[in-house]
Amino acid sequence: MSLKVPPLRERAGDIPLLVNRFLGPEWRIESVAMEALEQYAWPGNIRQLINAIERGKILADDGEILLEDLPEVVVRPIQGRYRPASRN
Repeated sequence: MSLKVPPLRERAGDIPLLVNRFLGPEWRIESVAMEALEQYAWPGNIRQLINAIERGKILADDGEILLEDLPEVVVRPIQGRYRPASRN
């Protein structure tokens, strides 16, 4: 038996669910960062998404992933529309 699952780029509605699952209950993600994750094509599928979230967690302060915490390849499409938040 085989199961064909469409690539993540064809299941954009699954991205918020997956992000929240991999973030865990003690983490948040700003809306602009979530938008960047939803707009990215994800050629590496879920493994690439998990890596992006883990990178964000490593770089994040105070339990919230900001746009600037995500890999540049993910944020590049929307970077011109938003200025990264400054950290104090």
